[in-house]
Amino acid sequence: MSVTSAIVIGGPTRQPRPARMATRRYSKSLLVTVVIVLLLMLAADRMLQPGVFPVKRVTFEGEFNYVSPQQLERVMSKQVTGSFFALDLKELEDAARTIPWVDKVLIRRQWPQTLHVKYTEHHLVALWGKDAWLTHSGKLLHLPGHQGLASLPYLHGPAGSELRLLDRQRRFAPILKAVGLKVISLIQNERGSWVAKLAPLDQDTPAGGFSLLLGKELLDDRLHRFTRVFAASLIGHADQLHVVDLRYPNGFAIAWKAGAPLWAATVNRTLNLNE
Repeated sequence: MSVTSAIVIGGPTRQPRPARMATRRYSKSLLVTVVIVLLLMLAADRMLQPGVFPVKRVTFEGEFNYVSPQQLERVMSKQVTGSFFALDLKELEDAARTIPWVDKVLIRRQWPQTLHVKYTEHHLVALWGKDAWLTHSGKLLHLPGHQGLASLPYLHGPAGSELRLLDRQRRFAPILKAVGLKVISLIQNERGSWVAKLAPLDQDTPAGGFSLLLGKELLDDRLHRFTRVFAASLIGHADQLHVVDLRYPNGFAIAWKAGAPLWAATVNRTLNLNE
């Protein structure tokens, strides 16, 4: 009895059925993914085209004192030309900051076609020199339109001394307020000497007041010395004071305004404050 066997070489091989089904599912998923990505790319390209999905509304958040919404809209309008999604918000913020009074700007997109602009104006705290202003952080600005700011103190000093002058004015303010006075101006000259002009708290205009010569050193000690005597003896005669010179080691000298009563002559001298 003989047995014949045969071996077939090079014939087709078939994947197991589960493997073939997995391959088909993967291919279909890949095709669907590619189609979705292409559709999204086409939609994004379409939405980024100028004139498609434009900005229809701009809203503002902030206190308008020296800047108007119309000003902000005008300077931003040149950049608001493309699609809502293609706008460069950084460019818009930079454009808004070209308005001198604008300090901080933050712009955000709001669905569906709105831009929300949140901004703050510079907070001015003092006049610097003839035509500049100081902000609360000591930044020096040249700003147009300063109506309503006449009540701010006048500060001036050597170049780069803005923060030093502002800090000194802030330190003086509560000390003087305790005796009913305020700083109208504070100046440090090129030699380093300080001169303050003071007035009663209820005085609305910078005219009037009296000068305080503080010298170059021991400013806080000299100011405290003055306020002690002012509260005790001079508080009722502030309107008659012309110059108070605090540059004495143990006292100060007073010069009275022209036409001051005769009693002023009795205290128009250096005061001894050793006691």
